[in-house]
Amino acid sequence: MLIMQTKIVGLAALLAFALSQSASAVPTLVTAQLTGDNRPGSPDNLIVDVSIEFDGATDTTAKWVVDINSPFHPDIKLKEFVANLAASLDKGASGLSDDLTIIIDSPSASGWTVKYDENLTGLGGGAQLQFDFLVGAGTDVNNSTSLEFTTTLVNGLFWSTSAFTDAVSFGNEGNTGQMGVHLQSLAKGDGDKTDSGVALGNYQVTQHAVPEPASLAVWSMLAVGVASRIRRRTAG
Repeated sequence: MLIMQTKIVGLAALLAFALSQSASAVPTLVTAQLTGDNRPGSPDNLIVDVSIEFDGATDTTAKWVVDINSPFHPDIKLKEFVANLAASLDKGASGLSDDLTIIIDSPSASGWTVKYDENLTGLGGGAQLQFDFLVGAGTDVNNSTSLEFTTTLVNGLFWSTSAFTDAVSFGNEGNTGQMGVHLQSLAKGDGDKTDSGVALGNYQVTQHAVPEPASLAVWSMLAVGVASRIRRRTAG
């Protein structure tokens, strides 16, 4: 009988742990739509969608996708992508790179460089993270090819929604945002496709990874209750 009760209690604990783990592993999705350029004489219909995804409350790696969706500019291509993150990630004298490593997944890393504390061309500001495409090398990011990369935190840090929502905005001339892009080969409407422009936007959290403590408590109590009921039936 004692062996059976021990197994039941162990099963209850295992069930509670599994439920808590499954609850905390819900993906967190941070999105943004970058639009512009609202400066006089600048091109319209610039749309770039950004998504950042990571799992749970103890994930060190986030997956980024920068997707250009601007059909009015068929020859559009990305020159720069810049993003700010929360100042809490900046721990060292050399800036954000002390806490962050980056791997470019798509397109080919050839021709792409990563910089820190740079400005978005045409706007200035104080961007902490910048991807700079060297024209004539590598593969273009355009309406068909997205920029995809992973950012991995080090020094015992984990991704959270505040890493994005607490980021400061940058820009000028009426354009501000926590992220921005510099786009090239834009159509002017007269057949000329040599124009350029910028688009900016802010992070939006659409899904929370960390479950509320009350939710975990309910799951744990349910698991223990099931085990107690089984124990009473066994004893009877």
